[in-house]
Amino acid sequence: HRDTLILSPDGPLSALSFAALPMADGRWFLERYRMRYVDAAVELVRELPAVGRGAVLVGGVSYGGAASTLRPGSPCSPLDYADLPGTVGEIVSIEALYRKRFKREVIQRLSEGDATESAVVAAMPGRRLIHLATHGFFASEDCQSALGSDQAGDIVGFNPMALSGIIVAPAADSDAVLTAEELASVDLRGVELVVLSACETGLGTVRSGEGVLGLRRGFSMAGAQTLIMSLWTVDDAATQQLMARFYDGYLKKQLSAADAMRGAQLGMLVDDREAGRVRPQSWAAFV
Repeated sequence: HRDTLILSPDGPLSALSFAALPMADGRWFLERYRMRYVDAAVELVRELPAVGRGAVLVGGVSYGGAASTLRPGSPCSPLDYADLPGTVGEIVSIEALYRKRFKREVIQRLSEGDATESAVVAAMPGRRLIHLATHGFFASEDCQSALGSDQAGDIVGFNPMALSGIIVAPAADSDAVLTAEELASVDLRGVELVVLSACETGLGTVRSGEGVLGLRRGFSMAGAQTLIMSLWTVDDAATQQLMARFYDGYLKKQLSAADAMRGAQLGMLVDDREAGRVRPQSWAAFV
């Protein structure tokens, strides 16, 4: 289609939401173009495996407001992870829509104490849909949790994929953090869609010519077919509203993931205009 852009951004452009670029006529790129992102051109011709069955929905985790680092005891600066009350209604509504569309498929919902790193990793393979409504993180490269050391304690390696991840359990739990490095080794072939309904899940260490070394690379290496993620911090309530619109398009109207997200974002944009607001940050974070 002439109105479709296939984007493979590199370097700093990887953190840009093209949907929020303003046009000369006062519109946003979102209103003029359908956009699809790929890490490499080979994705346009690759043969996809058979789609899995069932869904894994993670949300409603009680973080307790506790401080957490990438790993307990890590020298990185601690972060506070507040509870996300909107994620409860988010996964409940997704479950209802999924059951109507795929009546005989199993849905596994992980909340509260059930949502640990090991439980999430065990539940994901072989599924059709994975929805993670949690906290995401991206740490700077000086975080030593991503550094390996030998028996003498000398630094021997650096893996930038350990700097991005999601928090899937109460922050003080030792089984709470799922990094991009760990995700890359999970078999997610056949997973049709992964939705990361969390902050900054599209960020990572940028390497020119290599793209973003973070969650998007981890899920791609694992074999997931389509990934929806965020490029900046997102509001809990606005995200819940956006996801409700997205799944209405994706599961109820059976649109593609790209068209369903574009429709959801256009709906949020129209609402903002009618309210006299210009707030691309409320809808443009997700790509």
